[in-house]
Amino acid sequence: MAMITHSNSVRATERPGSRRLLAWAAVDLIQHGEFVFLDRGGVNREVADLLPQGAGISVATNSPAIAAALAERTDIPLIMIGGKVSMETGACIDAEAIASVEKMNIDRCFIGSCGVSPPRLGVTDHADALFKRSVLSRSSNCHAVITPDSFRQHTSHLIAGPSAIELVIAASSLDEDQVASLRAAGFRLLRESGYKDVK
Repeated sequence: MAMITHSNSVRATERPGSRRLLAWAAVDLIQHGEFVFLDRGGVNREVADLLPQGAGISVATNSPAIAAALAERTDIPLIMIGGKVSMETGACIDAEAIASVEKMNIDRCFIGSCGVSPPRLGVTDHADALFKRSVLSRSSNCHAVITPDSFRQHTSHLIAGPSAIELVIAASSLDEDQVASLRAAGFRLLRESGYKDVK
C-alpha cells in the first residue's frame, strides 16, 4: 500500500520537539487504506488534525476530543469506542471499550500518553494499561511517542516491551542517555528531527 502524502512546507516551520512535529512523523507512517487507531494523548490529537484529505483511511479512537476533531471529516470513516469516560484519562478505557477493541483488526495504532522505564512502556492507571494492551494485541503495527516527559511519568502498570512496538517516535529533545537507554532496551527509534532515518 502507498503511503499517504502531504506538503512539507508547514512541517518545516515547526519547532523541534513540538507535538505538531511529532504528529507529522506519525502521519508519515500511515499507509493508504489502513484502519488506524488513535489512542488518547496530545500528539494523537494533533495527528487527527494533520490527516490529509483523500487519505483513504478509517479511524477508531477512544478519545472524545479526537472523535470531535474528526466528526465532520466526510472523507474519513470514524468509529468512536464507547463506554464510560474515565475522569483520570479523559478517554473510554472500561470493559465495554476493551470488548469493542477485541472485535477489531487494526492495521496501525498509535499508543498515547505513555511513560517509559526501559525496557518497558507503562502508565499510571491500571484500567488504561489494560485497554492499551488490548489495542496492541489487535494491531498489526504499533507505535508510541516518547518525549522527555515520558521518562518522568510513573509507570506502575506496564504495557509493552520492544517486541510489541514496531517503532518509537522519539522527540529530538531526548538527551543522549535517554536515547541510549531506549536503544539498549531494544526499541527501534524514529527520530522526530530526521524521521526518515530509523535507528
